[in-house]
Amino acid sequence: MTELKEPTWSDAIERAIIQLGYFATLKQIYEVTPLFKNFEGLTPNKTINERVQRDKRFYKILPGLYGLQNHLDKIPLEYQPNDFLEKEILINPFQNEIKNTSKIIQQTIRVGQEKFRRSLLDEISFCPITGITDKRILTASHIKPWRVSNNVERLDKYNGFIFSPTIDKIFDIGLISFENDKSLLVSKSLDKLNIVSIGIEPKRIYEKLPLDNRVQYLEYHRNFIFLD
Repeated sequence: MTELKEPTWSDAIERAIIQLGYFATLKQIYEVTPLFKNFEGLTPNKTINERVQRDKRFYKILPGLYGLQNHLDKIPLEYQPNDFLEKEILINPFQNEIKNTSKIIQQTIRVGQEKFRRSLLDEISFCPITGITDKRILTASHIKPWRVSNNVERLDKYNGFIFSPTIDKIFDIGLISFENDKSLLVSKSLDKLNIVSIGIEPKRIYEKLPLDNRVQYLEYHRNFIFLD
């Protein structure tokens, strides 16, 4: 009887991404990959991180979000690489329809994001972390990311915070999150010098952070986006 070969780390990562719906956050990949690969030690995360960045079978959609090169069609249209879309338009007999659909989708995304921002600004007029109030600077930040939200969640103002650009960025890529008591969680991967430079305080309770109706979204962020 032929023995089944142990899958490589790349094989296991590929299976994990397929199981997760053909694109996934790095944190989700960390959690699911060990189901397909035996490993020794406390964590395989370093190996997984190295493989998704170097193995050509994986496509980096955004920082911390990956898909599969052989399944680009499974990635939401707004995240597909431009060269892939151009090839699809060239080989497809309905190329004009595809091109027009792509433009409609992109326009719909922009309109939806602006509507989301306005709804949030009507409720929250400042960044609860920095205190910045200038609306020209403030950013509407999804708690459960746009890329993994359904259409209702994408426009739900309770799936968002108003942050200054730096806070928005580090929240978006999972370097910070919040507990349900409004205390700040800071990733171990963010060093002390940068923490001080940004002006945040780990474990500090930010009283002005609005959590009404946002707890379920915040739990998703802690579980799947935050880099503990």
